[in-house]
Amino acid sequence: MALKIAVLASTRASDMRGIIDAIKRGYLNAEIKILFSNRKESYALERAK
Repeated sequence: MALKIAVLASTRASDMRGIIDAIKRGYLNAEIKILFSNRKESYALERAK
């Protein structure tokens, strides 16, 4: 069973990029289920798409 992850981000979400890469490479058995941001213009929201 994959770990379900929630991400909190306000700008670039560089840490989220590392999590996504680890999931894609099979290093982390997880899925990002939800992303919260306090900024509408956050690049993290674009990255999440």
